[in-house]
Amino acid sequence: MLPYLLLSRDNGDLLYWQNPEKSADEDDADEEQ
Repeated sequence: MLPYLLLSRDNGDLLYWQNPEKSADEDDADEEQ
């Protein structure tokens, strides 16, 4: 899980690992935009 955290940290999205369910949706939407 370390690489996973590092990846999200690199993206500046700490919420990604804190709330993957909520962030997952946001990340997807952000990518579309």
